[in-house]
Amino acid sequence: MYSLIKKIVIPKVFYRTDIGLPFINKDEEQLKIWGWID
Repeated sequence: MYSLIKKIVIPKVFYRTDIGLPFINKDEEQLKIWGWID
């Protein structure tokens, strides 16, 4: 199984550092207010 996973290549993948903190600080609470998440 792991040998198969090691063969998977996803080209042009970028790690986004600008998504996590705004979601935690603001967006998550707004989605809870709107009832989209619990």
